[in-house]
Amino acid sequence: MHIVTFKAHAKINWSLSVTGKRDDGYHELDMLLQSVTMHDFITVSIQRSKGIDLLCSRPLGDIENNLAFKAANAFFQHTEILPDCRIYLHKYIPVCAGMGGGSADAAAVLTALNRLYGSPLRRTELSELALSLGADVPFLLQGGLARAQGIGEQLTFFPNKHRFYFVGIMPRRGASTRKVFSLFDDSLPRRPVNNDALLHAILHGDPADAAKHMHNHLQPVTESLLPQLTELRAALLRFGALTSVMTGSGALMYGLFASAEAADSAYAALRKAGYGRVFRFDSCECGIETP
Repeated sequence: MHIVTFKAHAKINWSLSVTGKRDDGYHELDMLLQSVTMHDFITVSIQRSKGIDLLCSRPLGDIENNLAFKAANAFFQHTEILPDCRIYLHKYIPVCAGMGGGSADAAAVLTALNRLYGSPLRRTELSELALSLGADVPFLLQGGLARAQGIGEQLTFFPNKHRFYFVGIMPRRGASTRKVFSLFDDSLPRRPVNNDALLHAILHGDPADAAKHMHNHLQPVTESLLPQLTELRAALLRFGALTSVMTGSGALMYGLFASAEAADSAYAALRKAGYGRVFRFDSCECGIETP
């Protein structure tokens, strides 16, 4: 087998609480993360010419700074295998959305290369390599439902069979994670986030109760940079969302709905109303999977 394809699932934040700031400048976080059905397709093949080729369905910027390329490079350096692969990214996850699209692609590339080369890395080694690429890559490697603490690298996973229904809207432009965190004012009072109560609601399949506890401390900062987010949040509520919050550092605003039918209806209505970049997705239990 010289070619494999994987689905790389996106994620949302049920919550994001900033709990402090470390001496190295990174913020301490307490988050609940959830894999969702929105995904990219990643195809990786072994080629005879040496090197790493990266192709994409969307225009690529600096290839060497792309996380998928960095993942391949890290794999070959760690295993001391001569690099000889071609990676094709078929992108569906919006960029600069706070959904971990680049990190999901990196996780899929690590998984694909490990499969193609006969699994030289154990699961723990793969997770350690994933962490070297970014704090959220280990979560996206496994997926499902998890509480992430520290800078996001301390993960506790929870099996959860309940399905939840979402609609997301992207504003006209995305948000820079670095800029959002740089503008976050640690001195301002913040609403407490009860992640224990939120986790209890999720594990009991109760969207109405979960909606009471969902919150994102970074949302006011991103809304100050992208005022359109306030309008998008109001639109989701107007079309039936139980609550509407931003995922990650933005800029996707999403709504949680009581049922698949309610989410489908809102999705259709928002598109009809002219909200261009509208997405419909559900929770899921996996990060990287075969199609």
